[in-house]
Amino acid sequence: MKKFNIVVVGLGYVGLSNTALLAQDNNVLAIDVDEEKLKLIAKKQSPLHDDLISDYLRMMSLMMLCTRFLLEIYFTPAKLIK
Repeated sequence: MKKFNIVVVGLGYVGLSNTALLAQDNNVLAIDVDEEKLKLIAKKQSPLHDDLISDYLRMMSLMMLCTRFLLEIYFTPAKLIK
């Protein structure tokens, strides 16, 4: 199966849900301005009260990079959440 490079802007309920699902089989760059939300996601913890999203973040191997600034991806090594 071909992998796609996908960008998701905003990690609210819809954005984080789509990111978790799409990152199972694709490379996903997720962008949000909320630093606390990004820190939680980096620790595989959901910033939302949703059991399914929490399970995906905790248990699945997801190919996603979450960042606050789009330009960060050019200056820092990729940190994929697996």
